[in-house]
Amino acid sequence: MTHINHLLKRHVKKSAKFHLVIRKEVAVAQSAKAILKKLEPSLIQKVEKSEWASTILDGETAYVYYYHTDDAAKKVLQQAVSSLYAWQQPNFPEDLSFFRDNGADWLATSSREQNCHLTLEPQEAKELLDKVATLQFD
Repeated sequence: MTHINHLLKRHVKKSAKFHLVIRKEVAVAQSAKAILKKLEPSLIQKVEKSEWASTILDGETAYVYYYHTDDAAKKVLQQAVSSLYAWQQPNFPEDLSFFRDNGADWLATSSREQNCHLTLEPQEAKELLDKVATLQFD
């Protein structure tokens, strides 16, 4: 099972919503547009902003799409890519990140920098390390 599929299957149930980002200065391939189209039924809102879970832009803005973490959206995410860092424009929206019910992020990805920040309870971290042998925490 790929890392992203493990996360989606076992851990995303704690997420109320997630976001994906479209940077305005980067081309958007048809494959990225297709993902956004498939996710439309789960869309909460699209916001133009300069800051999101993993990034702060200096003087620029991007479109941040917030979605319900429902079964249809999880299926789209699982079928789209096999790696968290594959979420990069132009082929895909960027920076897949998940949020708890209280709005706090528990997984924030900066795809271009190949950086992922996890905010986990001790038991959540243990369970994840037990299930994904190649996962490393800094």
